[in-house]
Amino acid sequence: MNTSEANQIDIRPTATELIATIIQLDRPYGFSYLLSIVQGQEEYLKQPSHRELETFGSLEAEHFGYVQDVAWYLFQTGYVEISNPQYGTIQASLKGKALLTHTAPILVDQKDLRMQWYHLLLLGELRDLRREQAKLKEVESYEIFTNFVMMQIARKLPADEHQLQRISGFRSEDSLLVKAILEKVAAISMEMDRDEQLYGAIGNAHSAGHRKLKELFEAGTDIVEIGRLQKLKQNTLYWMLENLHLAGHLDLTSWIEEQVDSKLLDRGVDYFKQAQNARLTDAHDVLGMDYPTLRLCRVYSRPA
Repeated sequence: MNTSEANQIDIRPTATELIATIIQLDRPYGFSYLLSIVQGQEEYLKQPSHRELETFGSLEAEHFGYVQDVAWYLFQTGYVEISNPQYGTIQASLKGKALLTHTAPILVDQKDLRMQWYHLLLLGELRDLRREQAKLKEVESYEIFTNFVMMQIARKLPADEHQLQRISGFRSEDSLLVKAILEKVAAISMEMDRDEQLYGAIGNAHSAGHRKLKELFEAGTDIVEIGRLQKLKQNTLYWMLENLHLAGHLDLTSWIEEQVDSKLLDRGVDYFKQAQNARLTDAHDVLGMDYPTLRLCRVYSRPA
């Protein structure tokens, strides 16, 4: 089995439950409501009778993010379609209905299915914007834009007003709202570009492991103790600290000054500021320092 095949998962069981639920409902509803039903969230039911659906709570054990990603995939690949663009309600397409009679697996690469850090970051920004706008205009949040519209913006990253207005369910003549959305998308796009230049450091810094490390570090936990608690080798621990520093989540400048002898730090920083590449192996050959020290020197040479 090659790497690509190893990363593929069969989404058919989850996809089948979602399509079956759409078909069983008395009328079209939105994506959020669909997820509420299959995850058994009774507090969000709009009709008491929906509690009796065969698929109510059928995906309760699945992670919400995974179910949401599969629902998005079904929309992107034509299994699900919009029934009313204004309200973002959905229905099963002919392709989706046919899914219930087939048994072949639906294999999808995990990286193509999951939302990436920049999608999630933009979703948070859009939620905050929607909340602010709803409060300002004294309307419900969904009247600004629905969860499904928000998901499409985060996934599609529209670069201009034309692309934004083409998103299903988004129709706004509020130029200030449009401008605010596009500014947030542009800011995320810049972070994506910066992440590429930093070899994925920003994306790495958003992982659960990095967030926990940041929490422990900011709480004043000794670095050796952090390594023990997180079961991290020294090189891995320092690599993660470097990611957090480059992403701007931690400023390690003062801490590094306490960890590394000033003469070694000066030598290392001078090297990395002048070197054509920042590879640790090359720095080791020239300076002879151990790798953790070299990494800290490299971090120090780069502003947070």
